[in-house]
Amino acid sequence: MGPTTEPVTGTTDETTATTADTDTTTGGPAALCERLGGEVGVGELVADAQARGISRAFHGHTDYVSRISVSPDGARFVTASDDKTARLWDIASGEARVLVGHDDEIWNAQHTWDGDEIATVSKDRTLRLWDARTGAPRATIAVPSPTRQLVFRPDGAILGAHTIGGEAWILRPGASAVELLTPPEERPSRSYLSLDGRRLIVQPELGDVYVRDLDGAAKKHLPRTRGATGKWFLDRHGDVALQLSNDATVHWDLATMTRRPLDGISHSRRPAFSAAGDRLALAVGADIHVYATRTGELVRRFVGHEGPVEMVSFSADDRRLVSGSVDRTVRLWNLASGRSEVYAGFEGVVTEAELLADGRSILAVSTAGEVRLFEPRRAGRIVTDHAAPATGLAVSVDDRVASIDDRGRLRIVALDGRVIAEHAVPRAAAVHLAASPDGRSFAGVPRAWVTGSDGRHPARAAPPATLLLGRFDATAPLAVALPAAALELLWLADGSAVVVALVDGSVRRIDRSGAGLELDRFPAPATSIALAPGGDWLAAGSDDGRVRLTELATGRHRDLAPHEERVTALAFAGGTWLASGCADHTVRLWRVQDGSFRAFDEGGHGVEQLAFSADGRALILLSGGETQLRRLSVETGEHLAPLTGPLGKLHGFTLAGDGRRLLTHGADGAVRVIDLADGEGRTLAGHPLAITGAGFAAGGRMIVTLGAEGSVRAWPDDLPETMPELRAWLAAATPERIAGQ
Repeated sequence: MGPTTEPVTGTTDETTATTADTDTTTGGPAALCERLGGEVGVGELVADAQARGISRAFHGHTDYVSRISVSPDGARFVTASDDKTARLWDIASGEARVLVGHDDEIWNAQHTWDGDEIATVSKDRTLRLWDARTGAPRATIAVPSPTRQLVFRPDGAILGAHTIGGEAWILRPGASAVELLTPPEERPSRSYLSLDGRRLIVQPELGDVYVRDLDGAAKKHLPRTRGATGKWFLDRHGDVALQLSNDATVHWDLATMTRRPLDGISHSRRPAFSAAGDRLALAVGADIHVYATRTGELVRRFVGHEGPVEMVSFSADDRRLVSGSVDRTVRLWNLASGRSEVYAGFEGVVTEAELLADGRSILAVSTAGEVRLFEPRRAGRIVTDHAAPATGLAVSVDDRVASIDDRGRLRIVALDGRVIAEHAVPRAAAVHLAASPDGRSFAGVPRAWVTGSDGRHPARAAPPATLLLGRFDATAPLAVALPAAALELLWLADGSAVVVALVDGSVRRIDRSGAGLELDRFPAPATSIALAPGGDWLAAGSDDGRVRLTELATGRHRDLAPHEERVTALAFAGGTWLASGCADHTVRLWRVQDGSFRAFDEGGHGVEQLAFSADGRALILLSGGETQLRRLSVETGEHLAPLTGPLGKLHGFTLAGDGRRLLTHGADGAVRVIDLADGEGRTLAGHPLAITGAGFAAGGRMIVTLGAEGSVRAWPDDLPETMPELRAWLAAATPERIAGQ
């Protein structure tokens, strides 16, 4: 029977594990659709599945699954079980070949070095070899005692250790019987091989523990280890030994024969070593400790599981760590940030988990015989990558994307990744791009803000800025020299010109030819500007708290009562309301007609962005350093339910053109898509650095994001909203996996 397709139960967090350990999707997609008909919103369900991936359950084993091994080409994997079978699975189709022949529990199953064969070892004291593609049996060979560890060398040798009898053995290429690597007279109680198969650590009944070089006869004895308790392990090349006992975890540097007790007592069935060999990971209760391999120094501690950790393993690129626990969850840890993603749904304890080549998909097995593949689809499709810090993003009406990096490369691409043009422009940091109202042009300018602990400040000493005016085609953009550094930019309603707010206090109109006209001037930097929806009034705020309205047709000015500190954000709602945000974390709601206002103290590190909902009934605001967006009722001034962003603090937000949805820009590299009708949302996580731009494309059915690392990603936003659409979505996502339901 092939795998079923099931939405994952899980969360993403930093320190707290999910409490949901029940698989709510048993019975496959068809049963899931029926059961959830009146219980959960379809959009919410699919958003969760799309954000966290699809869990595929591979059915067949009936007892404890102890090991997984993925083929070198990544197309198949093999599992070993106490049900006396191993199974060879095809990842794409889910079909399995059952490897039958052992008479007792299978303790290990691994692909050989060249991937041509599968080796299995069992409690029945045999090693069996199978064809890795067909599953056909090739050989059965007796081993001294039930074996848990298998190691394969490039020369074709198969080695075994960590046996019930304490022996270690080798099956040389072409041999029909194994040879002992441990003399019987030593009566060993423990043995373990280095992962390269070149060294062996042995604990004999009499005498000290020793490490033997298998390419020679040399032995190194570990002093004062006679009668030592616990288990012994070697690192990848046999340069470091670990002793794990109930009383201590001890690190041995075999070059100097020095020992060092490690912080924490580990119960790991075996340690995990990084591919580079410089890190080792151990389970310490419900935590994971990561140490420097050569010194034993504790370099990282991961907390999150709610029960003892059973296994840990590094990704191939050493950037992530996967762990399985008694709490029936799998966690994928980012070694740099310490954040983890949680995957649940198991009935049994997770015994093994392995990352696939993409570094995100996870195979995991449990004591209940479960085999699951978690396939997160969260990284988004990369449209283009600047490979340099980037901050500017604009999306055209015909689904082209303009982006710019701090090396002065302006790139125009289609959503399919096709490069339309790349232009060299003046180098600048923190360039902001804005699409024109008709979506056919864009403008860009570096914004001279400096962020401190008390909020944003104008960089008064910043050099004069260069304004870019361009089109979403191969035409080179026009570069316009401005008299001072810029802080803000917007387009006029008819798209004929842009307005810029400058550090010298001026507010200037620049038309498409580059000609400029000063609209207003403050004695302090002009820090914020906003245009009324009809395009007739312009609001501007300054560093000294002034707020002024300018009628664009006549040039007539109206001063409003000043704030006490810097004006940092402005927004209009129709021709009735103007909102202004201040560095002193206050917000004012002004009646444009008479200049009266209501003031609200919103806390935080100063208001950084404001916008009104499409109906003008709610004001959305972002305060510096916060992880959520606040909302105020325009009519009553009451606080509405906040809009929650990703886990990290927010840098900004983008409203959809229809006003129905909103994108938050996370400092943690995540974007959250929020439905403003009900406040529900889903997280798009994939950028390694902060989000610097986000927008909607393809008529709102595609989301485009820019990360500070320089990659532009595209994410489909086509979630079904009814049960029939849900069934169709599941079928389209994994048709071959649902056919057997």
